[in-house]
Amino acid sequence: MASMKQICIFGGMHGNEMSGVHLVRKWEKNPESVTRSTFQTKMLIANPIAVKLVRRYKDVDLNRQMSPENFKVEINENTPYEVRRAKELKGMLSEGGEIGECEFILDLHNTTANNKVSLLHMESNDFNMHLMHYVSTHLPEGMCYIMSLAGNVSYDSGRGLGKYGGVGIEVGPQPQGVLRADIMSLQESSVHFALDFIENYNNGEEFPEVNFSAYEAVTKIPYPQDVEGHLTAMIHPSLQDQDWKLLTLNDPVFLSFDGNVLYLKDVIEDSSSGPFYPAFINEAAYYEKGIAFYLTTQYNVCAKKLSKKSFEFQ
Repeated sequence: MASMKQICIFGGMHGNEMSGVHLVRKWEKNPESVTRSTFQTKMLIANPIAVKLVRRYKDVDLNRQMSPENFKVEINENTPYEVRRAKELKGMLSEGGEIGECEFILDLHNTTANNKVSLLHMESNDFNMHLMHYVSTHLPEGMCYIMSLAGNVSYDSGRGLGKYGGVGIEVGPQPQGVLRADIMSLQESSVHFALDFIENYNNGEEFPEVNFSAYEAVTKIPYPQDVEGHLTAMIHPSLQDQDWKLLTLNDPVFLSFDGNVLYLKDVIEDSSSGPFYPAFINEAAYYEKGIAFYLTTQYNVCAKKLSKKSFEFQ
């Protein structure tokens, strides 16, 4: 394939995830810091109204609205703001749009969970895998995890607006509406490493075949609730902050309000695909969705030798 010419960085897809918001504002004032010799980088606050409100979204979650159906919807006065915005973004990033066709998107997010740097993807092509491996190996050991959101946990995210897709860079723990210097620094470093990889790729560098471990989200574990939808339990203290650690069927996961302990074997429907590793444990934004944490399984990635001369996106 030809060199990538334009990359887009999204901040503020969720208006209370502050690292991406402030990094985009920083780079808008100094775009040279994120532009490389072989491509341009455009920055975008994805959900400006939610950013002003310092809320995840105004009406509905923008990071679930990038669907073909929403792109075709007829806008009227009752259309949720984020559905309107999804359609706007689609137009802005199309060929001839306000920003122009973006070939690859780096979508910046924060989590309240102890996820460290989580690189999220839905396309497991060799380019994505090499890019994420490059980022992970340039960050401190144990600080970066690669997670697939394909299959039954996929959703219509903003990364789908890139011609060749994109990668989510989710960093935590960071409270909603708050900036932490260490978290923002990790996210900034991750972006620069990703841009460096694309620059090296454009310049013809060949990346040898590589094998590494990654994680695939296989299911979401819901909070125990009563018939009225109220929580009846919370994350067990021994599970809190243990993202990416091995979780066995006999490990406690919930502590009920009356003092009873629930173990993983009590709440999982199918245990045959384990062993399991939890992620996004006690994420604040997932309370409204009833999600306590994701269960992932570890798998081995074999990314074939990558070069601009031979690789083609499917």
